[in-house]
Order: sequence, then structure tokens, then C-alpha cells
Amino acid sequence: MSLKFEVSGAQIDGARDYQEDSYHISRLKGSNTEDQVLLTIVADGMGGHAAGNVASNLAVQTFSKYVTAHYPAEEIHSLLKQALTEANKAIETSIRETTALKGMGCTLIAAICVNSKLYWISVGDSHLFHISKGALYKKNADHSYGGYLDRMAAEGNEVNEQNGYSRHMLLSALTGEPIPAIDCPEEPLTLQVGDRLLLCSDGIDTLDREVILANTSGTHAAKKIAEKLLAEVLAAQAPRQDNTTVIVIDVNNSIEKEQTKPEPLTPRRKQYSELPGAFSTVPPKPSVYAKETRKRKFNWSIPFLLVSLIIVSGVWYLNQKQVVVPGLDKAVTISSESDSSSTDRGVPETVSTDHEHQQKSEIIPFHDQLSKGGNAPEMVWITAGS
Repeated sequence: MSLKFEVSGAQIDGARDYQEDSYHISRLKGSNTEDQVLLTIVADGMGGHAAGNVASNLAVQTFSKYVTAHYPAEEIHSLLKQALTEANKAIETSIRETTALKGMGCTLIAAICVNSKLYWISVGDSHLFHISKGALYKKNADHSYGGYLDRMAAEGNEVNEQNGYSRHMLLSALTGEPIPAIDCPEEPLTLQVGDRLLLCSDGIDTLDREVILANTSGTHAAKKIAEKLLAEVLAAQAPRQDNTTVIVIDVNNSIEKEQTKPEPLTPRRKQYSELPGAFSTVPPKPSVYAKETRKRKFNWSIPFLLVSLIIVSGVWYLNQKQVVVPGLDKAVTISSESDSSSTDRGVPETVSTDHEHQQKSEIIPFHDQLSKGGNAPEMVWITAGS
């Protein structure tokens, strides 16, 4: 059965000055394009140790890169174990190359959701909670000293707590050394529609299981559930509140392709005609279409272009018949009977102006403008025959 996963993550610093938790959420490409594959990781840097934030970030990045590069795999639990080994090696390499990082480490929990199956691997004291049908179940092992005491008590073997040992003391973590204990079942957990998963760092231990269940029940979205849980942690006002990270995964029905395809549009002329200006899928009748085409057949642009061409040609012709003579008040008209030799030199043979009739004997000097600036030598107009 193929399911769809809604996921959201969030974190708070708590009473700490800096954040040592890291988390990762991504979707993987399965062998089948319809597969829903989700990868989630939470790493908690070991508090009080050197560079806990460096260890958690390095472990998350190395783990996610390895899984992404090697998925899909035939055995997912083997893939998770190898990714954990690579993350531990990355921490070991960093410590060897930088002595200041000696002693750093982190816990880690990672889960892969494939269709209706849940695979996980964990080292340390972070939590994987499964909420189903109104009940909350912790699925992964607790590798802290307190978890060890609780397991012994559940098996009927009472163990006295040793002096100097804290219940929060880790019995297994990623430190670059061999990992003492790993929880990675070969058989996956089968998920049902309506299930909810929580991946949390141990900062969530401020809340009782009943409070966690009460705040994760209902139909709220995954993002809202994560915000509610972190708000409850802050409201508890624990004096030494640890960093807290929460990833919420909701298991929902898968949306089949057949349901997502839009239904074919059935032409209904009456419905479209009731909406003014609405588009109708029913084409107009041929007679109406032909009538509209004849109305738009005459094109006014051609007569407009012809009239414009005539006007421009007339203006050009008139401009060619007149020249401006320097020193005269008006344009003079060039005689059309001038010989070709005179016209080629740009000097008209016959010039007739009103000014000439008024003052025939008067000689008016003028200067031409040179193209490079300045004036040409002084010249005068001489009437033909004089």
C-alpha cells in the first residue's frame, strides 16, 4: 500500500547558550516513481564535550549524503548501518586531523519511510515515538544508563544504581570509536493511515508521555504539532532545559493519479450563455463566423499609406525647387532652363527675386560657411547679362 507523508521539523535552544542539535528532512527517489520515500535524521551533540555541534552537523551531513547516493537499496537496514558507519568515520577523521576536537560526539536517530514501511537506526537516547489509534509507543532502544536500568527492571532484574552514575549518562554514541550498541531492526514497522511519528532529541524528556500524547492527538497539521510540543517544553520552565528538536511525520492517504486528473469538460451551451462575455466551448455556427469575417475584411491601412506617400512626395518636390541664398531675405527660385554645366556646379544661371527688381544696381556681398568652420572668401551675385 502506498501512503503519503506530511512532515515538519523545529527546534529550540532551551536554557542553553547555543544549539547542539542538528536535523535533516529530505525525500528520496525510489525505483518506482510512485513510491513515497522520506528520510529524517536527528543528531544531538554530547553536552559538556568539545564541539558537540560540530559532531552533530558532521554526522547528519555524512549520513544523509551516503543514503541519498546509495538509495534505492535491496536491504534498507544494511544501508542505514553503513551510513551510520560512514558518519562515525567522519567524526574519527575530524578528531584525528584537529586535536582540539578530541572528545566530541553525538547521538543519532534516522528513519526511512517507504510507502507503508518504516525502517530506523538509532544510537543514544533520542526517541522514535509511534502514535497509533490513540496510544503512544517508543520504538527505539534507549542507550542511556537510565534506559539500561529501566530495561533490567522490566525484565524482572532489579539493578541498584551505582554511585557516581547519572541516568542521563550515555552507554553508546558516535565518537569515532567503535559503537557499543546500535538499534536497527531488520523487519520494518508497518504504518497505517492516521499514524503519527515523532523523532525527538532527549530534550523532550521534560514532558511526561501523557503530555506528549495529549499534544499530538487530533487532526492538526504536522507543523502545528511540532510547535505545540516545543511550546509545552518552554512552558515547563525547566532550570537546565536542554536543546530540543522535534520532527513530526503524519501518515496520510496516497493521492492516486486517476483522482488527480481533471474531469473532461463537457460543453454546456446554456451555462456559458448565461454568463455575459464568458468563453463557450461550443464553436459558433458557420454562418455567423462568415458574417463576422466580412465585416472586418476592408482594411483602411492601405488608403492611409497611399495618401501619406502623395503628401511626402509633394513636399519633397517643392523643397527641391527652392534654395536659400545667403545675404537675401527670401528663398530664390532656380530656373529650370539653366544649362547642365551651371547646375552641376550648384550656381544658377538665372535668379529672379523681388529684391532684384527693387535694387538692380545694388551688389550684395555674402560668405559661404565652410564645413570645417569659418567663412569662404567674399562673393556677390551677378545678374545674367550685366
